[in-house]
Amino acid sequence: MWKKTIQEYGAVGDGKTLNTAAIQAAIDACAEAGGGRVIIGDGEFVTGTLFLHSMVEIHLCANGRLLASTNGDDYPNFAPKTWDADKAPRHSSRCLIYAECASHIAITGTGTIDCQGAAFCEYTPEDRFWRRKTTELPARMVHFYNCENVLLSDFSMLEMAGGWAFWINGCRYVNCTRLKVRCNQHYPNSDGIHINCSSDVTVSDCSIICGDDCLIVRANTNTHAEKRACERVSVTGCHFSSLSNAIRIGWTNDYKIQNCVFSDCTVTDSWRGISIEFPKKGPEPFADQGEDFTEVRNLTFSNIMMDRIDEMPLQILVYPYNQVKEICNIRFDKIVADCGMYPVFLGMEGAEVRDITLSDCRFTLHRDSKEPISGCTVERVNRLAVNGTVFDREV
Repeated sequence: MWKKTIQEYGAVGDGKTLNTAAIQAAIDACAEAGGGRVIIGDGEFVTGTLFLHSMVEIHLCANGRLLASTNGDDYPNFAPKTWDADKAPRHSSRCLIYAECASHIAITGTGTIDCQGAAFCEYTPEDRFWRRKTTELPARMVHFYNCENVLLSDFSMLEMAGGWAFWINGCRYVNCTRLKVRCNQHYPNSDGIHINCSSDVTVSDCSIICGDDCLIVRANTNTHAEKRACERVSVTGCHFSSLSNAIRIGWTNDYKIQNCVFSDCTVTDSWRGISIEFPKKGPEPFADQGEDFTEVRNLTFSNIMMDRIDEMPLQILVYPYNQVKEICNIRFDKIVADCGMYPVFLGMEGAEVRDITLSDCRFTLHRDSKEPISGCTVERVNRLAVNGTVFDREV
């Protein structure tokens, strides 16, 4: 098997030299040789956008560190081969590592990808808020589009700023395991793993602490020529912490999301726990809203422990003017949550929200919560089953 270090292609790990050309040369040589492993050895290697090819693995050694360039010009808004970047969120293809229509690709090893988020964000004292300094920054750090047989394992992703850590978009047979994602939680749009229109995806034993949603499952078909469901996603053994949602399912006018399992996870210090939400639309469309009729069906959430949740541990929210056909067969089993509000299930006239089951769950409100002790809020939901579930309040 082809196996060489990026240093053999001229990369310098001094934390200052721009190594994009050298690292890309190593990736290209590996692909031309039929595939193998490109090794990020000891050192700190600054880079801009890299393009990964079929049969190529980027391997980060324990002391190997990829540093995202702090120069926005090093992330070109390139023209993808098979989709329109203007239809992507932020109307941009900018990213750090990209693969399109590739198979048997991987990023592995116990090293680090440091996105150097502090260079792209700033705190504004007048409104006490963090903002992006520029739009010329990666909208996604790792973006795989229409790829098959993908492995992401063991490395750390640090300090995403204004960009998602991973966008798994239209892919099949993806394994994300033992990843560690960490960033300043006040950075905007710092999502963790975003799974869109993909199938047969496994996320296991990952730890994600970020400012925006930790794990997203969506079916936004805007970047796809054909309608593609997001299905057969399995998430297990993970820890999530977010100033937004720990797990988010869906968004405005997504397509089909179905047959997914989330189990044996922990959620701490988050605004909300599990959110299936189709929100209100403002005067202008959301940048990432779809154009489809939405179906969400056959989702199971089980054995999930939540602690210090500010608001709802569980919610299903469908606001007017969404194109929701149905949300059905959603099961919550053995969910234990210390929270600020009870679960909320809110449907919409003309949209089927049915067969929602809570089994052996316990929701305990904080002592200082103002929520009345009346159990979950339910409106326009057909067939809500509550079995062995306790709604209580600390005293």
